[in-house]
Amino acid sequence: MQARLRLAFIAAASVFLLPDVALAGMPSVLLTDWANLRLKTLSFFLLSILVCTLFIRLIWNSLAKDFPKLPKLTYRKTLAAVLVLCLVFMLLLTMIAGARELLTPGAWRKTGLLYKVDSKPAAEINRNDLVVRQRKILDLHAALAAYAAEHNGKFPQSKTVTIGDTSVWNVPDTPEIQYLYVPGLSVSDKPDVLAYEPEVFNDERFVLFTDGKTLLMSSAEIREILRRETHR
Repeated sequence: MQARLRLAFIAAASVFLLPDVALAGMPSVLLTDWANLRLKTLSFFLLSILVCTLFIRLIWNSLAKDFPKLPKLTYRKTLAAVLVLCLVFMLLLTMIAGARELLTPGAWRKTGLLYKVDSKPAAEINRNDLVVRQRKILDLHAALAAYAAEHNGKFPQSKTVTIGDTSVWNVPDTPEIQYLYVPGLSVSDKPDVLAYEPEVFNDERFVLFTDGKTLLMSSAEIREILRRETHR
C-alpha cells in the first residue's frame, strides 16, 4: 500500500512539474486566464499539502522510535490530520478577518471578489462616511414622519412597529446594529431626541430630533440631553 502511495505521489508531482507541451496543428481545449490561474494555485497548494504530509509523517514516526507510546502514522492518517488542521486554521483566519472588519468599519472596500484597504485619504473617508450616516438617519426620520402622519402625529411606540422598510432602523454598513430609539413622542412635542446612533462610530454620533434636525454630539452630550428630557 505504501509503495502504491509513493508511486501515485511521484506520478502526480511529475504531472504538476512538467512544462506545457504545444502540439502544432492539434486541437486543444484552453482555459480562460482566470480559470488557468485558479487551477495553478489549487495544484500548487495541493502539492504543498501532500509534501507537508510526507514530512510530518516522517518526523512523527521518527519521534515514535524514541517514544514507544506514540502510535505510528500511515500516510492516509497523516493526510487526514493535516486536512483537519487546515480547516481549523481557515476558521481562525476567518474569525480574525471578521474581527478586523468590526474594529475598522469602512476601512475595507470590496473590489471584485476580494476586499482591499481603501486607498482614499482618511479625511475624505471620514467626510464621505458622515454624509452617508446623515443621509441614513434622515431616511429613518422620513419613515417615522410618514408613520406619524397616519397616526395623529404620534411616532411609533417601539421599534417593533412596522414603518415600511424595516431596514431603516439599521445603521449604515452594520445591518446587525440598529439605531437607538426614544418611544412615546409626537410631532407636536418641542424638538426632543427621537433616535441616535449607537456607539459604533467613534465618540461623535448623529442625533435625530423630532423636527427632523440632526446634530453630531458626543456620548456625554447625548446622555446629558436624555437625562434632562427624562426629568422634565
